[in-house]
Amino acid sequence: MKAGEALRTFLRQSPLARIGFAIVCLLVLLALLAPWISPGKPAAQNLAVRLQGPSFSHWMGTDELGRDILTRILYGARVSLFVSICVVLGCGSIGLTLGMLAGYSGGVFDRIVNLLLINAFLSFPGVLLAIAFAAFFGPGIGKVILALIITGWAGYARLARAGAEDEGTRIRAGSEVAGRFSTAHYDSASFAEHDSTGAGAGHHRHGRSDSGRSDAQLSGFGSARADSQLGRDAERRAKPFI
Repeated sequence: MKAGEALRTFLRQSPLARIGFAIVCLLVLLALLAPWISPGKPAAQNLAVRLQGPSFSHWMGTDELGRDILTRILYGARVSLFVSICVVLGCGSIGLTLGMLAGYSGGVFDRIVNLLLINAFLSFPGVLLAIAFAAFFGPGIGKVILALIITGWAGYARLARAGAEDEGTRIRAGSEVAGRFSTAHYDSASFAEHDSTGAGAGHHRHGRSDSGRSDAQLSGFGSARADSQLGRDAERRAKPFI
């Protein structure tokens, strides 16, 4: 949904984007319908009509072997689109994976990917490097795709590494802040618990001393009352003899 909205916004803001998008859609449609709309076979030769100009039978003329140029363009578009889609998917998968891992992890792996691999591939011209790999692997569509993937993944990896490195830095900074906050919270909780424990023990000691003093006071007051009562009783018994 968001990708569709972004595409619509991009097409509304840029007239050139609308023109390019229309051309690409037309090219894809023609490539998909090539077997049904092409006037002939792409490899069919007719030397009698070679090197002819545009006509009703050959809209774009013929080549040196008498093959219809429009037919070859339509079928060639199918091959070009297949190669480009495979190369973009392969370069994106390899480059994004290595770039994100290197940017997020950092350390030795990041230095190996960034310095030894990415910079090494980007230091050579991409077209010449692709031609060299294609010549080394030999002819074939699959080998051409492999050569283009080997020479094109480094650009994707550099972009992915830059984004992952920034994101990893923010995540690590957030983790450090969270760790410091949790440590400070634990220290404050421990201090509060220790303070409450000490206060409780102090109140307990003060309670015991206060209860001891009150018991002593009560016992002293009881002894004084008992002595005064005994004195009065002795005085009453001695009155008849005086």
